[in-house]
Formats: sequence, C-alpha cells, structure tokens
Amino acid sequence: MPQGESRRRQVRQPGGDVAVVDAFGPVVRVRVYGGDDGAVVWEDQFPAKRISAGARQIVLGGDGALLIPAIDGNDVVVARYTPRGDRLADWRWSPGAEDLLAEDIVAAADGGAVVGVAGDMLTGGFLVVRFGADGQVVFHDRELGGLDGGTF
Repeated sequence: MPQGESRRRQVRQPGGDVAVVDAFGPVVRVRVYGGDDGAVVWEDQFPAKRISAGARQIVLGGDGALLIPAIDGNDVVVARYTPRGDRLADWRWSPGAEDLLAEDIVAAADGGAVVGVAGDMLTGGFLVVRFGADGQVVFHDRELGGLDGGTF
C-alpha cells in the first residue's frame, strides 16, 4: 500500500503478510494472515469506545508499525503493533469531555500519523490530531461545522 493512503481495512506488510482490522461492539480485532499460505500469523484485540461506523482503518506506519485509530473514553488513540504482533504503547490525546468518533488515519513519512475525529453534537466539528513518530502531539485543530444548517 503506498504510504499516505487511508480508509483501508487491511494492509500488506513488507514480508507479504496481510493485516486486517475489524470491530464487534466495543472490541477492535487485529489479525495478520501469512502471505504465502493464508494461515493466521497472529491476532489480538483491544477495547475501544467508538470507531467509525464505516470500514475500520489500519495503516502501515513509516517504521513498519500497524496503526489503528480508536476512541478510549475521551481520548483519541492510535493503537500500535509491531509487524510480529507485539503491542506498542498507544499514542493518546484528549480534547476534554466529549463524545468522539474516530474517522480516519494517514501515516506520515516521518513515522507519525494524522488522525481525523468527528466531534460530538454539542461541540461539533471535525478534529485533526498530528502525532509525531515519538507519539507526542505535534498539533491539533478543530474545524467547526454544522449539520446542514441545523441549530441546537
């Protein structure tokens, strides 16, 4: 998969294995299949509050890590795995108390990522969080939007 592509439910790793992400209720499941025989190489799962109702997203980071956006409580989270399935420390940022929805992720060339998140009905808008390769927040921004002219 070319770097920077997003909205993928699966990615092909450099060795040919294929990583797939899916969700069932509040649980996100990650499974890697062997590129040669299709056998399950490894699998894991983690809890998430809310993720996009569309296809689950997974991207291959610049360092080869698998990156998956999610929401945990009030935190925007990037769950990370090594190609062998070892869980790495999550990258986290919180805008405060609101009901968020993880929408999209794009891997950055420097090893970081950009995550897009829908804000809740009260605060609205769309949030963008840029994580550096070290997991620190480089910047965050909120683009205010509406519901096609609707007011509250």
